[in-house]
Amino acid sequence: MTLDAPNDAHRLKIGDGTTHYNDLPFIGMGGGAPVGDVVRPSGTSYVLVLADNGNTIVSGSAGAFTLTLPANAAVAFPVGAKIAYTQGAAG
Repeated sequence: MTLDAPNDAHRLKIGDGTTHYNDLPFIGMGGGAPVGDVVRPSGTSYVLVLADNGNTIVSGSAGAFTLTLPANAAVAFPVGAKIAYTQGAAG
């Protein structure tokens, strides 16, 4: 089990024997909503989209990586939206 420090919520990951721990999704919690799908953008930047809510963005870049919240989006992110970021490369 791992601690989701910003929210003090305990969330669970279960390994499959081959996937790196940071790439494992969290198990969904209550309400049946999916939690923890992994998005692996290529390059050194990524613009967040509504579908990223509840996901983990994993950078493959060992250098600087830029996450951007779109300005003037047609639909706003909902209150309480959660998007995690993990650097998936050494650096």
